This record gives sequence, structure tokens and C-alpha cells, in this order.
Amino acid sequence: MDDIIEESQEDGDLLDNTSEIITFDDVDYVVGSWDSTAHNGFPALESYESHNPLSENGIKIVKLAAIISDKELPGFDTYPQFHGFMSKKVGTPTYQSNYIASYIYLTNKAVGLYNSTTPSAPAGLSSYDKSGIDTYLTTSSFNGKTWTTLLAGNTVNATNKALFVYGIAMHSVTDLYAHSTYDKDGNYIDHKYVSELIGADTPSVVSNRFECAEVMAQILIAHIKRFESGDISDFYTVANVPYDWSSFKLGRLSTYAQQVNSSYYNTYKDVFDIMNINK
Repeated sequence: MDDIIEESQEDGDLLDNTSEIITFDDVDYVVGSWDSTAHNGFPALESYESHNPLSENGIKIVKLAAIISDKELPGFDTYPQFHGFMSKKVGTPTYQSNYIASYIYLTNKAVGLYNSTTPSAPAGLSSYDKSGIDTYLTTSSFNGKTWTTLLAGNTVNATNKALFVYGIAMHSVTDLYAHSTYDKDGNYIDHKYVSELIGADTPSVVSNRFECAEVMAQILIAHIKRFESGDISDFYTVANVPYDWSSFKLGRLSTYAQQVNSSYYNTYKDVFDIMNINK
């Protein structure tokens, strides 16, 4: 399919901008996510479908949001919807967090900004998860930062707002493979899995996790090119193609998939279940 972003750029909707891009070198990635190099690299990957990357401007805007969740809302167990984690454990209330539904809702919000429509809440999105997203991500700001600030000198328009929110979704869905994984023996891969400095956020630790994160980013890039929402099938594709069943497990994958779309889950139950661990 044609690259919609590149078409928009040709039509003048995506203006090139040489303004300095915000960087967040002071982020504590131990409590946040994959390291900054990894997150900044995801937006530049090729589409899973067309094998073409986003336009130059598309990459630039998505990359602006690549690590902003770590800067603005650090703590995957405090803000699980923005960091691909299974539960909210810090603060009150505490609850299980459906990372599939949260990812889809974030992409719905991107589509809503692009089309000036109200985003729908997918099945499986609890009131807690919806509030956990809506409280910080509105049509006018992210954690109180305006679009002018967030887009850092780039054109403030519907296209760039949508691209930015897709970047937030990309951060969350790729963080999933860092924060919600267990090794083949069922041990949680935490931030001190190997040592005080090497663990969940290190791409080389149980490296198939990072391979899965890269493919998920490529799948999302295909959605971005069409300005469409993410889907439960994105998780099936990762579980069916790059995933090595002998390397790691994903916490509550089957439960959350069933909550989002029980019919789809039942059709591909074997694929979801082999990647799943109920913890």
C-alpha cells in the first residue's frame, strides 16, 4: 500500500523542519525501558508489510515521542499503560493492566487526532486503564505539556499530533517485551536479572525479547503508514513469527488477548498460549 505519510508530505501536510529535536539524556532508564538507543531506533525500522520506512518527517516526529514516557511518566509499575507492564503496583488503586487493550487505545487516540474523531475504548480496557491513559494524554497535551512544546518547533497539525501519539504507543508496546517477560524457567526478568546493571532493559539479555520488540515496532509502522489502529493480530504475528518458544514467556498474554477479543483468541489459542505464562 502507498505510504500515506509520504503522500501527505507531498501535499504539504508534513513539513520538513530543521528545529532541534528534544532529547532526554537524563532519563533513568533502569526504571523506564529499553535503553534510549533502542527506543530511538524503533521508529526508523522498515514497515513489516511494505519493507519501507516512514518518511523522514514521520520518523522525526515518532522519534520525538520515543522516550518521552520515561521522562514525563517514569516508572513502569506506576504508569503501566505507557510502559507495557502487566499491573499497576505503585500508588492506589493497584490493579492488573491489560497491555494489549492499552496499546490499541493509544493507537485509537492517534487515529482520533488525525481524523478529529473521538477514540473508542477497545474491549478489555478497564476503567482503570482508560483513566490511566486519559488522565495524562488529552487532545491538547501530554502530562500537561502542550503540542507546541511536545513537537519542539515542528508544525502543530493533526498529522504530527497523531504521529507523536503513535510514538507513545510504540514505546509502550515495545517496552512490553522488556517489562512483562519471564525466562524459560518461569523466573521474572527484572532489572537485576544478570547483575546490578544488566537485566530487563538490556537487549542482549534473552535476546529474542528484543527481536520480538523490533518486529512489533515494524508492525506498528505499517499501521502508522495508513493512520489506522493497532490490533490484537499484531500480538499473534509476533508470537507466531519471530518468537522462540524456548527463550521467554509473556505474562498474562492469553488472559489479556481473551479479554480483548475472545473469538480471535480462541481461533489462535495455541499460538497465544505457547508464549503465555500465568503470573
